[in-house]
Amino acid sequence: MTRDFKERKPRGLRDARVRLAVAIIALTIAGVFFFLEYLPSNQYSGGLVIDWRVKLHILDVRYMTNSTPPAGIGVPGGRYWYNHTYDSVNGVWVGSPGYAPLNTRDDSGTIYVQSTHCCPAYIFTLGYFFSEWGKPLSKSCVLSYCTSPGETIVYDNDSNGMYSTPDRVIYAAGNNIPPLGTLLSSDSNLKYVDSDGNSRWDPGETVVYDSNSNGQYDAGDAIAQSGTSNISLGSTLSSDPKINYVESNGDSTYDLRQPPPVMSDGKDPERCVSPLIGLSNGYDWIIITWSSLSSTISGNCLLP
Repeated sequence: MTRDFKERKPRGLRDARVRLAVAIIALTIAGVFFFLEYLPSNQYSGGLVIDWRVKLHILDVRYMTNSTPPAGIGVPGGRYWYNHTYDSVNGVWVGSPGYAPLNTRDDSGTIYVQSTHCCPAYIFTLGYFFSEWGKPLSKSCVLSYCTSPGETIVYDNDSNGMYSTPDRVIYAAGNNIPPLGTLLSSDSNLKYVDSDGNSRWDPGETVVYDSNSNGQYDAGDAIAQSGTSNISLGSTLSSDPKINYVESNGDSTYDLRQPPPVMSDGKDPERCVSPLIGLSNGYDWIIITWSSLSSTISGNCLLP
């Protein structure tokens, strides 16, 4: 006995059962993505997923002082909370209830890094913390400290009060030589180390800004132009009325060059300051001002 077998035609999308199966699969995939997208907001609305502590110190090597951010940044009733951009994300409060995601509770330098979300890394940066604080942070500026070439120092050989051919440029701010005829100003705190004892500045002798006018090199003083003469804390500083400078901003005071700030986590080599530095649990960051360390970093941390 023979049977006739009819050839089965493949079922395409026109088949209702196939269409139903495809629709179920599509809905399942969409549901998974929807769940993953909104899970952090729903699951962690009442608790913290991230609860880190980061330390931040700002070291001024000119005066050898160490400072920390104040208490009250990003806290209820605090004095400093200037940026509210990431207080909430997708309608969900990010940090601990009532607190900014980055905040300080005391003046120990401890930054609280807190989030009810999984990983909003774009929030947890040094730059965002400073924006909450209301203070500048960039490759060239930290708080009130900003990179500057300072002012040009000239040895007024002919004592005529202006830059002329016989004069010698001791330090050229920004590597710019002043035009002939430029007026020169004096600042009694501009002194030098008289290494040969001839009572006048000679090429190669170190020029120092004696900030407290006590006639010796100590903490708080700054080297305006280094030289070959030996200098250490306690070194005697001498005056020479021919050491003048080019006034650039009308404040009647010589302005020192300020090298770019640098930062260190105590583990890796020093780096240029960047607001994009991410804050990770347990790190101890130090921002260093008035330091020559930038000269050891490629590009000297100078803006292009």
